[in-house]
Amino acid sequence: MENKKKSIEDQCKTLKELNFIYFAGDDYLDAELNYQILLMQLSDFKPCIPRDRYLKIKHSKKMIVEELAASILNQDVVMIVQDMESAKNVIINYFSTKKFVIIEDKYFSCVQSKKIKKLSHKAFKQIEEGKFKNYVFREVK
Repeated sequence: MENKKKSIEDQCKTLKELNFIYFAGDDYLDAELNYQILLMQLSDFKPCIPRDRYLKIKHSKKMIVEELAASILNQDVVMIVQDMESAKNVIINYFSTKKFVIIEDKYFSCVQSKKIKKLSHKAFKQIEEGKFKNYVFREVK
């Protein structure tokens, strides 16, 4: 058990050094995700469903979420999302399962702009509090 605790502590310290998370002192149990990283990741995701598949499942929100989640897991982007459950959570929390843009026989899910705006405010607050450097926002002088 002690080895596992040490391993978790070491992993948290590494993530903090990489600016992925923030925690004060050694209180890694209260770690806070760098919301800028989540914003960058979300901008890379292009969740979509082929037209023929969408037409078969369009009345099942559960199946739409699963298809969209599978689509982001299959994309060639560096991801913080590594499994189906976390991919589903990203879809449910940040993408629409009702509004789509159709491009070349694919239904692309639209990002929920209100939720992205809230996430942006959280990220900006972390910067103002000195938890992370500014990697995403343009400097306004």
